[in-house]
Amino acid sequence: DYKDSFECNSENDDQLNETSVDLYLHPVLHITNLLPIDIQCLFDNVEQVDIKPRQLNEIAFGDKYSTLIFMIPSYHKIKWISESIDLKVEQNCHYNERFIIFHDSTSSNPKQTLNMILRVDTLHESYRLFLYSPFWIINRTELQLELQIENNRTFIEMTEIPLLFCLENFESEPNKKTQGQLRLYDIDNENNTTIWSEKFSLDITKSTSMVSCKVPNDRICVDFLTSSFGLTKIITFSPSIVIINKSTVELEVVETISDTEQDKWKSINPK
Repeated sequence: DYKDSFECNSENDDQLNETSVDLYLHPVLHITNLLPIDIQCLFDNVEQVDIKPRQLNEIAFGDKYSTLIFMIPSYHKIKWISESIDLKVEQNCHYNERFIIFHDSTSSNPKQTLNMILRVDTLHESYRLFLYSPFWIINRTELQLELQIENNRTFIEMTEIPLLFCLENFESEPNKKTQGQLRLYDIDNENNTTIWSEKFSLDITKSTSMVSCKVPNDRICVDFLTSSFGLTKIITFSPSIVIINKSTVELEVVETISDTEQDKWKSINPK
């Protein structure tokens, strides 16, 4: 809470001899879920709140000395629970952001983790908390892909919910340029795994580019978009060419390079 004060007139008197005080009371904690999934937050192991995507919650029963635990009820069919977060610990100088580690609550495998960032801003003595992931990754290629960002690797399957990705050393070199590489990956047969593509920059606001995984017919379009709240970059992988048959008959198509067919003929039904 905070206060503003100013002098005012007494009734039927032109002299400024009294002070009027306006008090504004605000909840100490504000939490916003900047993920595309539902989350829960447990305060001091007592009170729990459910928070929808993009939802702001004003918390009246917590304070700046609370201990928080975040939970994700379902992400990739797994229930995740974060390590305990002590708000009274001194803030990091890098944008007041903390690295949050989630663990699979149903598994004893310590390597099964999910990383997020908790941003803590101070405004009028209250804390504004934002839970977010630096990257949302969407695969629209119908291919099994593996992405490498600064030696952090992750598999990307086709799912409705974006893959949430966060570098383990997100605060080590804040001014370092971030680059990624992509390759086709066959989980069932590693012999079909291709070599890495050339590196492409992730430090852009809005762009569309093309990457190649060094095998025929693998050109993939990469689209970059910064989220409306500015903390997340959305990366979408999609086919470089999409063919839609709007005729009334079935068609067949094949790609050729220098009059050489690159693959088998494929049928395209009318749409």
